[in-house]
Amino acid sequence: MIVSGRDVSSVNGSTNFVDGKYYHFYDFGLTNNPPKLYGDLLAGAKSSIRIWDPHYLNLDSDLFSSIYQNGICIEILTICQNGEDKNEMNDFANEVLEAIDDADVQECKLWVYALMPKYLRKGSWIEWHDRFLIVDDTDVYLVGASLDAHMGTNKSYGIYQLTETDDKNLVIDTYKAYRDCIKDTSGGAMGNGYKCYVHRP
Repeated sequence: MIVSGRDVSSVNGSTNFVDGKYYHFYDFGLTNNPPKLYGDLLAGAKSSIRIWDPHYLNLDSDLFSSIYQNGICIEILTICQNGEDKNEMNDFANEVLEAIDDADVQECKLWVYALMPKYLRKGSWIEWHDRFLIVDDTDVYLVGASLDAHMGTNKSYGIYQLTETDDKNLVIDTYKAYRDCIKDTSGGAMGNGYKCYVHRP
């Protein structure tokens, strides 16, 4: 295992992390227990969580059970890679909300913005590949694996925290630009995706 960076510390024998100041590396080879870091980042949110991930796949909703902040607003920006329709994306949104409900979180709002399958889209569209987590519009993380992998995986990956203001603003602004370009299919012929909104009063 090779991990570069000035701030990386040695492996703690009781965990499966190489833990640095700005970079955290999860090594599946050390243990088959899923890492807790991603859930810890979600739990630390005070007002908003934005997840930018092209592969939601088979999400384990337990990932969201660590959220406890009342009034939290969550956005997930993803792509229907396997031909999912709007009903399936609504089911996905409700599954996430139910996991948060289990933590008894009041006034939670959740939006899912999903780019529809490529073969159904009209016009050109440049897809994205990287995964990001934006917490409270202040903390930005480059995440090396998709949502489902954080609760069970056989691969290793890292989470890197961006520290430069310009870099953080670039990610946040680009996220918003992609999100705002998704037009729901119910809006007419120019639709290119699905917008789902669920909330708990």
